[in-house]
Amino acid sequence: FLYGTANDELRAERLWNYEIAWRQGLCDGAVNYGVNLFLMEGDNMIMTVAGKNINSGKFLNRGAELEASWRINSHWRLNTNHTLLHMNKPIEGNPKYKGYLGADMNYGKWTATAGAMQVSGLYTIASSDVKQSFTLVNATVGYQLNKNIRLWAKGENLLGEKYEYISGYQMPGATFMGGVNLCF
Repeated sequence: FLYGTANDELRAERLWNYEIAWRQGLCDGAVNYGVNLFLMEGDNMIMTVAGKNINSGKFLNRGAELEASWRINSHWRLNTNHTLLHMNKPIEGNPKYKGYLGADMNYGKWTATAGAMQVSGLYTIASSDVKQSFTLVNATVGYQLNKNIRLWAKGENLLGEKYEYISGYQMPGATFMGGVNLCF
């Protein structure tokens, strides 16, 4: 599919998005892959840089997303996705590269998900050349106690990475939580 959208408001802000995507499944859905190409064109957008609102001027960002998954058997699935972004003007909170590799397991009453995400070239201040790179590892395990009760535990940022998406706003270190889902 291919589509474009525009946003024209009173302040003459303009944002155009174009995307084209292709998805393919093989082996009765056991293997899936796809690619998405995108282009974002903007003019006179308001951006916050170091706590101040500034006019972005014109910008043109383009990139590609690649994804794949493989259902190995009835218990295991591997999945990955990768995004590459080229920005002619840095935009706060947007990385040049983001990639994920994960695995899902489902065995009887047990489920587990684990994955690692690599972020590289993340601008935390749009007008700066300072970029961050980090790796996040997350995992979740669940147990279906009965048809109405599911127990789960989750760990995020298991490596305790120190990172920010926006300058001055530190993201949490290793975080653990658990819970019970009730379905009646």
